[in-house]
Amino acid sequence: FPPALVDKSGASPIVVSQLPNIMHYLGEKHGLAGNNPAERSRALQITLTYCDLVSEAMKAAHPIDSAMPAKDQEKEAEPHIKKFMETRVPRFLAFFEEALELNGGRGYVIGDRITYADVSLLMVMRGYKGTAPEHYAQNDNIPLLKAHEQRMRAEPRIKAFLQSDRTVDHFYDSFS
Repeated sequence: FPPALVDKSGASPIVVSQLPNIMHYLGEKHGLAGNNPAERSRALQITLTYCDLVSEAMKAAHPIDSAMPAKDQEKEAEPHIKKFMETRVPRFLAFFEEALELNGGRGYVIGDRITYADVSLLMVMRGYKGTAPEHYAQNDNIPLLKAHEQRMRAEPRIKAFLQSDRTVDHFYDSFS
């Protein structure tokens, strides 16, 4: 089943499911969705593209059975992962790099303050670094994404979360 959020802060509980929808809902609720309809649409687009990346990574790493652990199908996954890393990852990363460039490349991905789309890009980079550390280290085509990752890691609340016991610093399976 997809992830679900139950917001009990109002008179009646609200159930929101699907990661991009949860991020959009929380972004709207906490002022992290963008300042206008164009920014809000762009935040959702970037987050949906992140989810597309994760979906394709999961398919590459789990070619036999998505319910089976990746480690149990590593040999079968090798050609799928190789093709994914050669053909799809560069396209996704170029899209995210361009998104940062379109917004000036020095701050956030949308507008002049953090949005949930910035969190999506941080998730991309955490998954990329954890799943393919050598590829990440050698990739000189994404300087804005790497700089953005460092800025997001330095944001006080994100930094505190990343240092907490509620998460791991990198994801080691399928960019997720």
